[in-house]
Amino acid sequence: MAVTTKTASENGAKPRRLARRPPAGRVRGFGLVVLMAIASTMMFALPIFLILVVASVPPLVAYFIDRDSEKYAAVAVGTLSLSGALPYILDLWLNTFTIREAVLILADPYTWLVIYGAAAAGWLMYFMLPIAAHIYLKMSSDHRIAILQKECEALVKEWGSAIGDSAEKS
Repeated sequence: MAVTTKTASENGAKPRRLARRPPAGRVRGFGLVVLMAIASTMMFALPIFLILVVASVPPLVAYFIDRDSEKYAAVAVGTLSLSGALPYILDLWLNTFTIREAVLILADPYTWLVIYGAAAAGWLMYFMLPIAAHIYLKMSSDHRIAILQKECEALVKEWGSAIGDSAEKS
């Protein structure tokens, strides 16, 4: 007795589709670029790297806890966190570019307050801007509805109530 196997299409089942993945070269290439940027910053600009490590903690946390696939929380928090660190990086770059000066900058509690305060502003922006956009869109649509209702009333006055009845039926 010979055993025969049937394919999925012969059994009436739908064949499985393989998940689409992005081209491997692009993803690996981008990861390699990021890795090279981090390595070169560590080698050639260690004082700046120290400040960037402190400033990159809030966006990393936001990236890992954000469930959205676009990671908008990480973008908002990261942008403002790095903007909070930028004055200290520029001060370090333009004045004394030493590890000692970077450690002195990081030893100042106001530095941490500015960097993490900016990151907190990023979280505030992430949570409040959708609400503000919703309120704005609701108010503008309500205003547009009121304008259209006034125009409809003007048309009914000009053409009679028959135009309002036919508009409601359609």
